Amino acid sequence: MTPLSCDMVRTRRFSTRLQLGLRSWRWSSMKHHFLPAICWLLVVSLTNLTLLPFSRALTLPQTSAMTPAPDPAESYARVLSALSAQVDEAVASGVRGFSHTEQASALNALEAERTRLETDWQALRERWDATDVSAEVRERQQALEKVFAQSHTTLKQHLQQADTSAGLLTLQAFLQTAIAQPTRNPIDLNNLPWQVEPNRARAPAEDTEALERVLTPLTPAQGHDAQRHALGPVMRSSAPTPADSAPTLDAPQTAAIRQQAAALGNDPHKIYQWVHDQIYFFPSYGSVQGAQDTLDKKSGNAFDTASLLEPIPKLRY
Repeated sequence: MTPLSCDMVRTRRFSTRLQLGLRSWRWSSMKHHFLPAICWLLVVSLTNLTLLPFSRALTLPQTSAMTPAPDPAESYARVLSALSAQVDEAVASGVRGFSHTEQASALNALEAERTRLETDWQALRERWDATDVSAEVRERQQALEKVFAQSHTTLKQHLQQADTSAGLLTLQAFLQTAIAQPTRNPIDLNNLPWQVEPNRARAPAEDTEALERVLTPLTPAQGHDAQRHALGPVMRSSAPTPADSAPTLDAPQTAAIRQQAAALGNDPHKIYQWVHDQIYFFPSYGSVQGAQDTLDKKSGNAFDTASLLEPIPKLRY
């Protein structure tokens, strides 16, 4: 081997050792820089997992405080459902009657819910006094409270007599009539509420008498079937009756509504266009504010807008 070859071999060996040393130094440097960070990340993760149940336990009372209390009427209905289930179980198992402890517990629960419900109604009446609610609404509420008081008194009497098998059966029958049961009407695919009207063509009128029979409205004595047989799919209208022209709770004929209709010439087309352009649609469901409030606020949902348009045809007659 020549001296030149020996030098080249030494040079390659030195270069190889140098590369191995650099790689070893880089790996040790990376270990010194990244291993502490990875260790700290693991420590933080384990600490978080350990303390997570305690943090949730601390926030649980706040979450419970933010949960709204159930409605008194709903709470009363739940007590009735629980009592009904208890009575059904006792009758099915052949129990001769409730014990005095069971009677007292049920009576106390019912009285507590009745007190909550009456307190809620009293607060409702006070809010109505401040907002000047109509007398018709107040009369409906009074009738509802009277029916509830009678039903509650009857329930207490049956519950006090439920210490015998006959009294238990009487209480069961009363609860079955007092608690509203869900309706399970079978579905008739041939009688759906929304369906396409069958295509029934009516023969054209060929003389004046036949045309008058089509255009002249039938009297109520002639019956609905006779009218459908004569008209077929043709829909006919009649003059409004006093009941059609009477104001309602949702669609009163106030002075402001009459004035707005008169300003538009009592023209249904102009009135509809004005409501379409001036009343802002608010996406909600049900009759919320009625015609007058919709006119005042210039906004309302579909029910309120319809209530505002409803008195307009009545004012024309």
